[in-house]
Order: sequence, then structure tokens, then C-alpha cells
Amino acid sequence: GLSGRYARDSESVRHILNTDFWNEPDRFFHYGKFTDGSYNPEKTVLPATVMYFNLLDDEKARAVLSEYAGNGFTSDWGVRILSSRSPLFNPRGYHYGSVWPLYTGWTALAEYEYGNSVQGFTHIFNNLAIKNHWASGFVEEVMNGAEYRPSGVCPHQCWSETNVLHPAITGMIGWKPHALEGKAELRPRFPLAWDSVTVNNLRVAGSRLKLEMIRARRETKYILSLTRGGSVAVCLSPEIPEGMVMEKIEVQGRPIDFSAGKRRGLLAEPIVFKLDGEVTVILGHRGGVGMIPLMPGPEPGDVSKGYRIIDARLEGEHYIMDLEGRSGTEGSFSFRVFDWRVSGIDGGRIEDVSSSGIVTMSVPFPESTEEYVGKQVRVTLE
Repeated sequence: GLSGRYARDSESVRHILNTDFWNEPDRFFHYGKFTDGSYNPEKTVLPATVMYFNLLDDEKARAVLSEYAGNGFTSDWGVRILSSRSPLFNPRGYHYGSVWPLYTGWTALAEYEYGNSVQGFTHIFNNLAIKNHWASGFVEEVMNGAEYRPSGVCPHQCWSETNVLHPAITGMIGWKPHALEGKAELRPRFPLAWDSVTVNNLRVAGSRLKLEMIRARRETKYILSLTRGGSVAVCLSPEIPEGMVMEKIEVQGRPIDFSAGKRRGLLAEPIVFKLDGEVTVILGHRGGVGMIPLMPGPEPGDVSKGYRIIDARLEGEHYIMDLEGRSGTEGSFSFRVFDWRVSGIDGGRIEDVSSSGIVTMSVPFPESTEEYVGKQVRVTLE
């Protein structure tokens, strides 16, 4: 029938995207295909949209997202259509280097989909900050790609404002309702500096839900409440920081069997329950480390300071961060440890450690002929 035909077509397109359009030497997706069968290798932000729909292979998507996180694509106010390293780059060009909040939002959605929630939150914040300048309360359609100022296209752009909300709801809160089935997926990925969150009016069909999160060093609690309408089947897959080991999961005070596996930073097998009143889910854990998202605050006319978190990973007892910053400057970065402590740091200097385990460090970036340079910081944990 038609459903089978569409499913086959879908798989065919997915295969073409991940094979024919993949540029292995550049570790990026081709921009387009010419009539002679050759491909245009220009690197653009456009694959982010395809990533949000979960159509690209994980390894390939992660390579592209690393580029999006860097200074070629990301400015302090959002993501450029074209990398500033491209010979075609024009910061005033509509499709040749300007920053569209629409595509900053699509990039954030892609980042949340593939497990890069730290960068995703920064890109949400980039869009949100624009409303404070120029047409107050609105988000511009297009921003200049080199200086923090509008490109003069449209100051009141619905798609820009929508792509502040869309990645916040779909990505950060992780809300995906299935009204016809009376169920909802919930994949919360809140910044690690947040110890409490309340979200109201999560909607699925005629029902309304409330979500609360309370986070501590050894325990994270999620409280789901049905505030209106009929019962909802909830599939909860929270984000689990690097190195965090689940010791127990309780639903309404009762321990449940669970898998310790993760996929794209989330608990791989969701916690499933029927919500017809209030349900409390408690995750007992040990260990854990993760980056705090950057929130640049440019003023009109500024150029990017360029502090970026490209990647962070745990290798044994070492937490390794790949960072970028302007050559010859020092930048401030923060990460959080739960019930571990930092015993050493290579590549940075610890400035402060809060009672909740948030470590603030200063990172010097070497002088270079390049405007922005990379730096690896290696933290030893115990």
C-alpha cells in the first residue's frame, strides 16, 4: 500500500543523504548536486534541518556539529548560513554569511537531537538576546555575520521568534506529544547549572501536564503532575551527564529495573508510567561531570569574542575539553562535577569552585596569526 511505498522512499532518501551527499575528505555534507552528477562541496548550515528530523548517521552528524560549534559558523549572536572561512563569505549577504535566527534555532534543534545540549542552549540564548535590542521584544529576520547588528531585512520575523521557543520546548524540555495515542515523550536536557526547574502547560490532546526537576549531587528528582484532562502515558528519558552512574531509579517510591545504557546523552530505555495524578521519579546516582553552556552578551556593533565549547568528553579519569577563543586572550569557562573533585588541570587555571560543584576556570588562548585558535584543556578527576 501507500504507507509501504512511502517508507521505502524514505529509506532510499536517507541512504542517498548519508552516502551520495557525504563528503568524506571534508567530513561534511555537500551543499548540492550539479546536472553533470558532481557535487558542490560548500559547507553550509542547511544540514542542521535534516539533523533535526533524525535523518543523518550519528558519526557524520557529530563531525558537522563540531564545525557548527566553532567560530567559522557560530558568532556571539547566532549561526551563519555560510562559514566565515569560506572564500564566498559576505557578512551582509542574505545567503552568503549572514546570521539567521531561524537557522540558529534549527542548529539548536539538531544539537539537542544528537546529544550536544550545551551548544544547543547557547544557540537558544543567542536568539533570545536579540529581542533586547533594536525592535524590542522582537527577533530580527537577519543579522550581520561579522558585527552584532541587523542586516535591515525585517525586524519583526515570526520564524525567528518561533525558533527561540521551538528548540526550548522540543530540545531543552524535550517534549514530544502523541495526541492520537494518548502518550508523550519527555527528554529533559536542562543546563547543569540549573538545580530546579518548573514547566507548566505541557499539552497533549486535551490534557495538561506540569514538570518539576530538583537536582542534587547524588539524586535527581522529576515530578510529573496532571493538571487537566485524561491520563497520559509518559516515556521519560532524561539526560545523563558524562561519567554519571545510575545506582537506582524509583517511581512513586518503588525501585524499578533499568538499563544503564545511554544514547545521545539520554537514558537509552525510557522510564514509562501512566500519569493520572502526580508521579515522582527519583534517580540515585554517583559521579558525573559536564560543561555549563556559554551565554555571550554582545552589545550592538560588537564583533565576536569567540569563546566556544566544541566538544567535551570523559576518558578514564580525565575530562577533556576542546575549546576555542580569540588569539591572545583569556576566556572564562565553567563545568560541574557532582560527587567527584578536581585533582589537577592542564591548560587552564581554576578561579572558583562553588558549593554545588560548579568549577569556573580561566583559559588562555595563545597568540596566533589566526583570529581564533583552539585549545584543549584536560582536567583530572577523582
